Amino acid sequence: VLVPFLALLGLASSKPKTLSELRYAGTIPQTSWETCGAAALATLHRLFGLEATEGEMLEGALQHQQGLDGGLNTLSLVRASGERGLPLRSYRMDLQGLQTYFARGGLPVILHVTRPELHWVVGVVLAEGFLARGLSWVISVSAAVYRSVRRRHPPSPLRAPSGPRPRSP
Repeated sequence: VLVPFLALLGLASSKPKTLSELRYAGTIPQTSWETCGAAALATLHRLFGLEATEGEMLEGALQHQQGLDGGLNTLSLVRASGERGLPLRSYRMDLQGLQTYFARGGLPVILHVTRPELHWVVGVVLAEGFLARGLSWVISVSAAVYRSVRRRHPPSPLRAPSGPRPRSP
């Protein structure tokens, strides 16, 4: 299970990767403590084949809130994304709801967690025991929006490769 996931991220190779390469593979890293929301939003856009930078997302989100003190809020992220062509919806959801969402094949989401501290992260799958508590908000793309975006933009390099599966040595 881990090897196909690593291949999806382009990490299944014979050359060892640095911790930094592994940590930020397929993501847009945040550049300050307060920009995790903008980085998560840019990463989500990238996953759907829409190029975006942390700076562009930050600029768009700040148009919908007063300053960056304490980070970005849910509404500003949703509005900034919609203006860039990826309409999102936000939900309050508990861990069980998130587990059900991913078990049914849910698309990547932006999660707002509250423990150990407030932070926005992109979730693509929920590993058992990974997020035990502290879930606050979930920002997601509807399946209809996903299909529409896929028609307008080529798939991201993070998508699973098509064709036959590589053989294990």
